[in-house]
Amino acid sequence: MTVQAILSRRYVGIIRGCGTLLVTDFRTDVVSEAERFPLFEEVAAQTHMRNWLRSEQEDDFRATMRVLSLRDVQVTALAFPQLGMLRTPKLIRRGDPEVYQMNCALKGDGAISQHGRDAKFRAGEFVLVDSSHPYRGSLNATPDCLSSLVLTVPRAVLPLPQKTVQRMSAVPVPLNHGMGGVFYRWLSDINARANEFTPADIPTLTSVTVDLEPCP
Repeated sequence: MTVQAILSRRYVGIIRGCGTLLVTDFRTDVVSEAERFPLFEEVAAQTHMRNWLRSEQEDDFRATMRVLSLRDVQVTALAFPQLGMLRTPKLIRRGDPEVYQMNCALKGDGAISQHGRDAKFRAGEFVLVDSSHPYRGSLNATPDCLSSLVLTVPRAVLPLPQKTVQRMSAVPVPLNHGMGGVFYRWLSDINARANEFTPADIPTLTSVTVDLEPCP
């Protein structure tokens, strides 16, 4: 079921298409302050995966989300304040999309733990997480500007050996040079041009996006 269908009865107009069938926009400031964080939790769960979320600004959680859907592959632009997340074995058993998420931090700093590795990252770096294994993370950002770009790719589309995934998970990769820089520029560009694309562009966009994903 789509996010639009889940939320349309109560939150008409909060999530809307933006120019093409490929782009969906969402923001929390169209509901009351008390409803903003629960709404963000549910939309994040439906567009990405279920996590336990916490924030120091839960009483007035101002956030925006823009999702470019390329069928299996998804590029999401997010702006939000401080946010902590936890994916537990119980949540994984309840539902696992079997995806990798590449989280590009554009503002602030954060931390991530997965596969027994703890790492800190900052703006200008990206980290990978695997939805099929528990993780804990946090990001200190601001809702007033873009906080992160998130690429979501199914394991079936990016079939990496498990040992490679464990080596890559929770390892910060710089976005300012090498393949990390190329990858970031590509994600930024397709996010900026999202309204220009049509369904006919999906195979090319998906292929290039997956091919450019850098492996640390």
